Amino acid sequence: MLEQFKKLFPEYQIYPKSLRQKKKDSFFTVRDNRQKYLVIYSKKNKEFEGKDLKENLKLGYLNHNNSELLREIFPEIHPVSSKMKASFGFSSPSGRLPAPKEAWRM
Repeated sequence: MLEQFKKLFPEYQIYPKSLRQKKKDSFFTVRDNRQKYLVIYSKKNKEFEGKDLKENLKLGYLNHNNSELLREIFPEIHPVSSKMKASFGFSSPSGRLPAPKEAWRM
């Protein structure tokens, strides 16, 4: 999937460690010279906000709506309360996705 995307859209830098797959659907982050995006390869990508690149392929925005949709697909990325007294997180309260390294770590 990543190699195919790279050939079709060389203007984007791919974050290979961000790749997550569920059944036939793939999700990963990329960057152009201005900002980062979520790439959604899925027949069900209509709900995600972003720009259609090809059939079943969307360049999604890193926003609250897309973050919520990702959490429905990947429940393990839901924020959880720490049992420790002092804790911190890597995502922002605004709902934006954290940096790819932290967002996809399992």
